[in-house]
Amino acid sequence: MKDAVNFVNAPVIAKDRGIKVVESKTEKADDFANTLSIKVVTNKGEDVLVGTVFGRREPRLVRLNSFRLEALPSGPMLLVYNKDVPGVIGALGTTLGEAGVNISRMTVGREEESNQNVILLSTNELISKELLKRVRSLKNIADAQVLDLPGM
Repeated sequence: MKDAVNFVNAPVIAKDRGIKVVESKTEKADDFANTLSIKVVTNKGEDVLVGTVFGRREPRLVRLNSFRLEALPSGPMLLVYNKDVPGVIGALGTTLGEAGVNISRMTVGREEESNQNVILLSTNELISKELLKRVRSLKNIADAQVLDLPGM
């Protein structure tokens, strides 16, 4: 966004963009003292993100839908949905490495019931459209998305 978002202007900016904000408080907080849950509903479906802050200034994404993980949401990232089978992480790392992309962080969340994983990689640069196509074509990869989140 062009303008900085803060506690004062966030409700107005959300309303102007057609985003409905609902605040609620519960006793249960996903094993953390405090969490923030965001549910995004579009015509393509619904996603739930849960975050917390470690210490005073270390935000973490701790749940993406039903996948539990611990990820630092910052900078260029690659989000990968895959089957939980041997070789997927190796093939993914090899593909990115051959393209000259460095992985600076990686977290994996597993969904027991479906035998699926979500892999969230922090990279030193944005993944190109061509490389994203190669990642999506890897065996046992269901989908992949490039994310570019503001730095901390």
